[in-house]
Amino acid sequence: MAKKLGDCYDVAGRMVMDGNEQFVLCHGLVTGQRELSGQIIGHAWCEIGDIVLDFANGKHTVMRKERYYEIGKIEKVRRYTQKQACEMMMLHKTFGPWDKEVETDWQRERKKKANKVG
Repeated sequence: MAKKLGDCYDVAGRMVMDGNEQFVLCHGLVTGQRELSGQIIGHAWCEIGDIVLDFANGKHTVMRKERYYEIGKIEKVRRYTQKQACEMMMLHKTFGPWDKEVETDWQRERKKKANKVG
């Protein structure tokens, strides 16, 4: 069964590019909830200070970082300043993830298929 793809990398990447230079782009691994309960999922969001902004899939989550990390059981976070995020987007020609430590197996497989020629 194919995994449903969210828009978190695009949304968070655009937020950090368009937003305040204090925004930090975050890529990490979260533990899914509801229909994705228990699954480890690659995810992206923004932080400014101790506040998380997660607008993926039409949601508008704004909460304290400590609580967000607790709810999502977040692990292996990679953080990028606005400048670093823009550089990575230009280098990889994608919104992420860019670090294999915060990428899931199904994301790696999807990348392989997308990069196959013919």
